[in-house]
Amino acid sequence: MSGPHPFRILKILSSGIITLLLSFQLLHAQAIIGVVDYMKVDNPQKYLEVEKSWKKIHELRLKNDMIMAWSVFKVMFKTTEDPYNYITVSWYDSFSKLDKKVPESILKAAFPEKSEEDWEKFHKLTESSRKLVSSGVFHARLRTSSEKNLKIIGEHFVINEINVAKGKSKNYVNLLEEYYLPMYKEDINQGNRVTWSLWEKWPGNMKDFQYLAADAYTS
Repeated sequence: MSGPHPFRILKILSSGIITLLLSFQLLHAQAIIGVVDYMKVDNPQKYLEVEKSWKKIHELRLKNDMIMAWSVFKVMFKTTEDPYNYITVSWYDSFSKLDKKVPESILKAAFPEKSEEDWEKFHKLTESSRKLVSSGVFHARLRTSSEKNLKIIGEHFVINEINVAKGKSKNYVNLLEEYYLPMYKEDINQGNRVTWSLWEKWPGNMKDFQYLAADAYTS
């Protein structure tokens, strides 16, 4: 195989494994933008109960074409010293939808029995259930998935944060598309993984890393 060696133009800063806990998606749809929130959670049971309520709200957002998917992930093998241990991701098909807040009509449709006082308590419970450490916006650059079953999105994901040498981003993406994407596609068709995708960070702190590579597995 000719072409530039990948490790001359990139540095893998960190790797991690995340496990899917709560999710839904618009089947067969291709999200192009992911908004990632990194959470520090001290009481997982309390936190997940809150997220189950938000799941109902986000399902209505999906039905109203506000989002394409939403998921909660647990980051495996984290210690109490690590800055975050849970991740939520909301997927969109347009940048124009990112800044739109959840309309009051959606909140009331999800929980019509809640009073104003109940909503105030709910938002306080949400805030106390986790600490939002940071957020990031990513847009899809490359991806490949199973041709046999588009409904499978994976249960476990290996995430690599990648820092590309200055001025080499185009070379890096071209290298992956030409040499590695066909290999990932064949590996998926053989059942060794479910999906592979490359996401570019946009915008924000680009010094830490510029790309996320995600490998999805069912076990």
